[in-house]
Amino acid sequence: MNYFMYYPFYPVIYPCRISPQMYIRNYFPNVYYAHPPYDDYRSHYAPTYPVNKTDHSLQKDDYSRSNVTVRFQNLGNSKFKDWYLDIDGNTGKVLLTESYAASGINWRMTSLGGTTITLQNLGNSKFKGWYLDIDGNTGAVILTESPTASGIRWRLISLGGTTITLQNLGNSRFKDWYLDINGNTGTALLTESNSASGIKWRLTNLNVSAGTTNIAEQAIIICISGRGGAGPGGISDLRNTLQRELVPLGVKPDNIIRANWNYKNQEDPSLFPSTQELLGEISSRSRTPSYLAIIGHSYGGWAACKLSRVTSRVPDFIGLIDPVFGYNNTFTSGDIPRGNFIKNWYQNNSIVGGDPCTGAGKIPCSRPSGGISCGYKDVTGAHEIVNEHFLKNWDGSRKSVSCGASGIVVSRPHLLTSHVNIDDDKWIHRQIRDRIYADLSKRIYS
Repeated sequence: MNYFMYYPFYPVIYPCRISPQMYIRNYFPNVYYAHPPYDDYRSHYAPTYPVNKTDHSLQKDDYSRSNVTVRFQNLGNSKFKDWYLDIDGNTGKVLLTESYAASGINWRMTSLGGTTITLQNLGNSKFKGWYLDIDGNTGAVILTESPTASGIRWRLISLGGTTITLQNLGNSRFKDWYLDINGNTGTALLTESNSASGIKWRLTNLNVSAGTTNIAEQAIIICISGRGGAGPGGISDLRNTLQRELVPLGVKPDNIIRANWNYKNQEDPSLFPSTQELLGEISSRSRTPSYLAIIGHSYGGWAACKLSRVTSRVPDFIGLIDPVFGYNNTFTSGDIPRGNFIKNWYQNNSIVGGDPCTGAGKIPCSRPSGGISCGYKDVTGAHEIVNEHFLKNWDGSRKSVSCGASGIVVSRPHLLTSHVNIDDDKWIHRQIRDRIYADLSKRIYS
C-alpha cells in the first residue's frame, strides 16, 4: 500500500522542502524529518545526514555502514587514557585493557539509521555476538544476548576527527547518559555529565577501504638507538609504544622498527652511521612506503639525519632526541636532515644526571670529546626545537622523586633530563605518537 501524505511543518526543525519523489511511500513516513512542501528563501531539500534531536545541530555520520568492526580507546584524563573498551571473557564484565592484541577490544558496530547504533562484542569468548547494554535499574554497563533489549541502542556523536561520545537510548531513567569509565578502577559506567573527560572515546574503524588499508600497511616507522642503546631502554620502549598505538590503525608491527645507529660496533664513537644498512631495513619492508617516520636518540639522531637524505620517500616526520653528531659533536652540511616535519628535543642539564637527591655521580655538559656530549640543539632545517628540562610522564606532568632518610621524606624534587635518560621521557614518546597517529589518521580517513 502507498501512503499519500501531507507532511506537517515543524518550525523548530530545519525548514526545507520534501522532494517530489518523497510524496509516495510504501511505508509510513518519519515525520521528524517532515518539512513544508513550499519553497521560500529558507527552503532546501531535507538533509541526507542525521539531525541531532537534542541540540538540532547537523552531524555527518562517518560510520553509517552496517557491520563495521571498530575499537574504542578512552580519552579521559586518567591512568587509563588510550586503553581499549574490552570485556572479561569469563564473566562478561565490561572493562578496559591496555593490550591492543586482546580479541575482546573488537566490536561490530551496526547502524540502525541516523546516529543510532548497536555494538556487539567480537572477542573469542562465550559472549561473542553479545550486545553492549545497560542495567536499567542500576545503570551498570553490561552485555546482553538479547537483540530486542532497548538498552543496546546507543547514539554516536562525533566531536571531530575520530573522537566520539556514546549516549544510551534505552527506555530507562538513564536515557541519554554517556558511556564513561571509573578513572580509579578502569571499569565502564554511565554518567549524566557531558563535561566528564571519560566520555570521550577514540573510534578506530578497522574496515577501511583497500586504498586506505594499503596506506597503513605500507607505513614505515624506524626508531634508531644511540651508543649503548642496543638493549632494553628508551628507544625500545618507544618502539613498543608505537606498536601498541599504531597497529590498530592497520600498521604492521614489523614495520615499526628498532635499529642500531651502527651495525658493526654501536659502541665505537669514531664510526659513522650505517646508512645503507638502515636503508635496507626500510626497503626490505617496502620499496615505496606510503608514510615514513624516522626517530633517533644521540648517535641515533645523527643516523636519522643521514638516513633521511637517501630514502626514496622524503620522510613525513623526523624526531631527533638530543642528537650527537659524531666524535666531537660537529654538525656539517652533510648532516642537514630532509623531511616534511622535523622536531628536535634537546637538554643542557647533564650527560649523566647522577643521584637526583644528592647530585652524586653527575656528569655535566662539557666540551664534546670522544663522543661524550650533550645533544646538539641548533639543527639546521628543524621546524621545532624544544628544550626539555624535566623528565615527564605520558600526560606531560613532571616526574619527581622522594628524598630523605629513615623513611622520612624531606623533599620531592622534580627529575631533570640528562643525555642518557631523555630517550625514556614518556612525554616525548607521547608527542611522537600523537604526530604519527594524526598523520596516518588524516591519510586513512580522509
